[in-house]
Amino acid sequence: METVQENNIPSCLMSQIKSKTDLEEALKQIIINLTIKAPGSYIDIGTLGSKFNQQYGKPITEQIKSLQISGGFIKFLKSSTIFVLKQKEKTWQVAVR
Repeated sequence: METVQENNIPSCLMSQIKSKTDLEEALKQIIINLTIKAPGSYIDIGTLGSKFNQQYGKPITEQIKSLQISGGFIKFLKSSTIFVLKQKEKTWQVAVR
């Protein structure tokens, strides 16, 4: 039987994110899973943040702060070579390069 953490997230989803690289890989996997039927397509960063919270049990902004990465979520995504961002009206969308 798999153990469940305090926040009701199964332990198998509570992978340790200990670095910027770990965080990039986690976000990359979420984007790939969300765009499996249309690889290379963009998703709203709000959707990405929500999925991250569901899978890892903490908001993406909290994870960024705990890793002592300066700036916010959009700045982190822009600084990465893995992601490409575009602004659509008032929202940001992200895809894997």
